[in-house]
Amino acid sequence: MALVFEILYLASLLALSALGIYRYRLCWLYLKTRSVRPSAPSPLPSALPSVTVQLPVYNEVYVIERLIDAVCAMDYPRDRLEILVLDDSTDETAGAARAAIERKKSEGFSISHVRRDSRRGYKAGALKDASPLARGEFTALFDADFVPPRDFLMRALACFSDPSVGMAQARWGHINRRQSLLTRLQSVFLDGHFLIEQAGRSAAGVFLNFNGTATVIRKTCMEAAGGWHDDTVAEDLDLSCRAQIAGWKIRYLPDLVCPAELPSDIEGLKSQQRRWAMGGIQNARKFLRPILAGKDLSAGFKAEAAFHMLGNLSSPLFLAVILSAAAVNILGGSVPAAFYWFIGNIGFAASGGIFAFYLLAALDPRSEENVPGMLLLVPLTMVLWAGMSLSNTAGVIRAVFSRSGGEFVRTPKTATASASVSHPPTLYAPRFGSSLFFELALGAALGLFALRAPEGEPFLRALLFIFSAAFFFVPFLSVKRRFERLTNRS
Repeated sequence: MALVFEILYLASLLALSALGIYRYRLCWLYLKTRSVRPSAPSPLPSALPSVTVQLPVYNEVYVIERLIDAVCAMDYPRDRLEILVLDDSTDETAGAARAAIERKKSEGFSISHVRRDSRRGYKAGALKDASPLARGEFTALFDADFVPPRDFLMRALACFSDPSVGMAQARWGHINRRQSLLTRLQSVFLDGHFLIEQAGRSAAGVFLNFNGTATVIRKTCMEAAGGWHDDTVAEDLDLSCRAQIAGWKIRYLPDLVCPAELPSDIEGLKSQQRRWAMGGIQNARKFLRPILAGKDLSAGFKAEAAFHMLGNLSSPLFLAVILSAAAVNILGGSVPAAFYWFIGNIGFAASGGIFAFYLLAALDPRSEENVPGMLLLVPLTMVLWAGMSLSNTAGVIRAVFSRSGGEFVRTPKTATASASVSHPPTLYAPRFGSSLFFELALGAALGLFALRAPEGEPFLRALLFIFSAAFFFVPFLSVKRRFERLTNRS
């Protein structure tokens, strides 16, 4: 049994280290290409293209009016702009949307309220069903919590002067970055993706994905790629893969920022991250083999695609490492200590790649954080990720063993953009997930493992205590939010 745990520990640590070392690759791509500015876009033609803006929403009463107002405020000729509100809501959102749409119609906007008899296919299904209704040469997508700037369309459309560009993706901003520690940690996580990962990949011309919102898609690209598919919960990654396999390019626009709302509740964040983890693995099952076998795709493109889609394996690998390490230290092992030392140092070096990844994001002149703050926020971000790894692993397992697309669990938004708002609206307050109890149990088990660690292993003991605290930290945030709601309600 000890040998089984030793093999599991060493194999998991090596695989997890490979994903960590890959962060160095992303940092290198960013540093190599950050001085390469994209060529100035060609001016838009005098006859601007027609654009359909699609707004898929489901039970978003707090933000629906803000979304419609922001889209209608964009600086684009009304006779070239069509707006479709794809509303699958089952609550008062439908009434609020209808009222806002009628108000905008009276102001001269071409805006329609599209309702369905069921929520089949979830977001991808709504987009798929509405495709025949879209008359524009381009389609712009915004999730309910986004607030596009006035010049969004004019700036995004400029990059389509290159006929090979099929999609354009804007960078996400964060309306409520300063609302709480939780939203600040999320902003660190997302800034790493948008400022380092997306920027580096885009400039290097390797695999890229659009992020499902704050996006513009050329209609001919959509048709050539086969339209929307609803057999995964990451329809954006799905379409990104099919479009690039078909030869289309995705252009990332790091200087075009579209503000959005971060989840203010830990349970909402967990459901979002679990969905993203599930969607990444679903797309790996669907596309990894054809991408790796593609004759017209470069080796760099294939490697980036593989690491991107398989990156969500980091959560189950992390759990395997810490649990097998604890078991080996309790049961004893036969592998020479020097080998453990060698593999352990690889893992330590790999973790430095994660820290460097987020620190580079803080150093980017477009970041809203500062380096002293990031020296504290980056370790806390890694602790938060560790605490959510059990929930994310559940998403990975579902993706591996489930043959259906799975349920698209929406991330509730509350329009609490102000840092002074401590108690957000509770209409969509998520309930405690079952993972909370498993997280508490795992935190307690790791604490016991730490107490039983050999006296000569202070580093292992410290790590186990840190990870134990991580698995208590996430349930603490859930209980804290529930207490705040009860207090506010009373």
